Amino acid sequence: MHEALPVFLALALLNMIVGTAAAPAVTGATMFLIARVLYVGVYMAGVPVVRTLLWAVSWVGLVHDDRAAARQDLTPKTKNPRPFTGRRLLYH
Repeated sequence: MHEALPVFLALALLNMIVGTAAAPAVTGATMFLIARVLYVGVYMAGVPVVRTLLWAVSWVGLVHDDRAAARQDLTPKTKNPRPFTGRRLLYH
């Protein structure tokens, strides 16, 4: 869990900042959490093949979460349609 937790937390924080309430973000996070909870049980039971599959599903969930954040339009919305030319900086 220590290798994927920082990635998951960063993506969750990014989705919160961007305001992604889309189904892909929630689906990706849910996939990650369920796969990791099941992974712990399978790890303790000592089933190597299923453990590997659950690890892969958790990373698929992270990629799914990342794609949801990447689809958002991050360009700032301004009320002034005139582009900034930099001249205002010379007079201050």
